[in-house]
Amino acid sequence: MSARGLGIPDFWSIVKLTPTVTLQWLFITVVDALPRPLKRMLLARRLSGPRLERRLKGHAAGGLRMFKALLRMAHVSSNPSAQIGQRIPRCTVYEGGLPIDLSNWQPSGGSSSVPLVLNFGSCS
Repeated sequence: MSARGLGIPDFWSIVKLTPTVTLQWLFITVVDALPRPLKRMLLARRLSGPRLERRLKGHAAGGLRMFKALLRMAHVSSNPSAQIGQRIPRCTVYEGGLPIDLSNWQPSGGSSSVPLVLNFGSCS
């Protein structure tokens, strides 16, 4: 089984993603080291309210461990496994505590004029 099948970035994926990930990591590290007023000014463009206050109190920089996590996330984002027209895998999600089988949402035949769009993660 290849490294790609295991979700491990291959050498050329790492080479291709390293400049972008390095800039993200440097930005996070530098912002954490800034004085609080300057940090607030920079972060206020992206965050507001309680999220901004939590970010100002904490530190996001995590050294090499964080760099590796950013690299893994960039690799996963750049290599999506879903294809247009592909059948929905058997997957159960929970909406309001009730289980929903996603494969029941796709019409038989695998195609529909209304696409099913799934967004996993934060929508804020």
